[in-house]
Amino acid sequence: MTSIRRRLVIILLGVVIITGSITVLLSYKDAQHEVGELFDAQLAQSARVLDALIIQQVALSNAGSVDFKKIQNIINHITVLNSQRANGLKNKKNLPEDFEYERKIAFQMWGVQNNLLILRSASAPVLPLSTDSLKTNRTGFFNTLIDKKRWRVFSTATEDKKYIMQVGEQYDIRDELTEDISAQLIKSSLFALPVLALLIWGAIRKGLAPLGRITSEVSKRNKENFDAINLKQIPLEIKPLIQSINDLLARLKIAFESERRFTDDAAHELRTPLAGLKTQAQVALAANNNDDKAHALEKIIQGVDRASHLVDQMLVIARLEKYSVSNESINLYQIINELISQFESLVNEKKLTFCLEGDKNVVVHTDITSLIILLNNLLDNAVRYSSSSTEIIINIQQNGKAELSISNCGESIPEADLKRVFDRFYRVPGSPATGCGLGLAISKQVAEMQNIKLTIENKTDNSGVIARLVWI
Repeated sequence: MTSIRRRLVIILLGVVIITGSITVLLSYKDAQHEVGELFDAQLAQSARVLDALIIQQVALSNAGSVDFKKIQNIINHITVLNSQRANGLKNKKNLPEDFEYERKIAFQMWGVQNNLLILRSASAPVLPLSTDSLKTNRTGFFNTLIDKKRWRVFSTATEDKKYIMQVGEQYDIRDELTEDISAQLIKSSLFALPVLALLIWGAIRKGLAPLGRITSEVSKRNKENFDAINLKQIPLEIKPLIQSINDLLARLKIAFESERRFTDDAAHELRTPLAGLKTQAQVALAANNNDDKAHALEKIIQGVDRASHLVDQMLVIARLEKYSVSNESINLYQIINELISQFESLVNEKKLTFCLEGDKNVVVHTDITSLIILLNNLLDNAVRYSSSSTEIIINIQQNGKAELSISNCGESIPEADLKRVFDRFYRVPGSPATGCGLGLAISKQVAEMQNIKLTIENKTDNSGVIARLVWI
């Protein structure tokens, strides 16, 4: 997994390079267009200046004709002077740029009647710069190909339509200028790219500094430190992540404390029945008659039963803490009717009767396994703490919310103990039934997992207890 910093730098530099390349390409196209317009304007201006000079020479001539040979000699003389100036340089590569450009610019003047070349610059070819202009006697811009080189030509006619002036230049001039401009842009971009990379790296490093601080803070913690990470000076982008981590830490803290409390309670509660089993075993070994030995062995069996029940309940709690619930549609009347049959032997022993009443069509949406654990514990408590030859009433109602109540006839619970009946390993002092104090704790835990409100209360006449379930 690559680092976020390196990945961001690569992505940002990639974006910059792509954007820069597009910008350079657009700048090249724009420069090419602007250079073309500039040089076209210069061509047109040069042609009109030459045209004006010819008109002036015609106006000054008394005979009405111009000595074009004299003008051509002047042009040739200027060309010779320029050549001598260039040859006087030691290195030909050091020719001035204006002279290099001058060799690529040319002009011609043609007679319209006989298509005769009257004047031309030294850099101009003998052939017309634009044949189309001469044939059609049109003026304007033309693109031509002369000696495999592209030329841009502007053609204009004198006022009397006797002469056509053609001024042209090779496209090399325009291309060189455009390439020079683009090259400068590319050089500037290439120079700026490393600097930009360092700036981006530094900015990202500073921007990700809070992650380093959080990493350092978490790495220094010990295994029992579940305190929330401080959300001050945390960037908005990672605040949801830190909040989720804090929520996870809070859940881990609860789970850790619950497991530690469970381990401590289990060790304490198992110590008593194991000590009792050891004592009864010693009594059996020391017994002098069969009756004492049988009585001690019977106590051992009862102790094993209580220890087994305790272990079973503890395992149920352990499973619940890691249990993942589902959501099913369950008919309360049917599930209660099925569970009642499991208590047949104990009910017959105590001569109890079940009375199932209420709405038979109430459906709840919950996890069936969890619901069976919850109802089994409540029914087991109702049976164990009922007086003999009494009735256990189970009522199901749908009053906006599904409700189920289980009431028995027996001793009531003192008000001071009602608040503690859901504590693990807590049993009401003087309780007539055997148990380990985990049944109601398990029931409460299951109810909270299923969003069910569980309450235990005494009957109004203190003749028993009512366990009530309300689906929230």
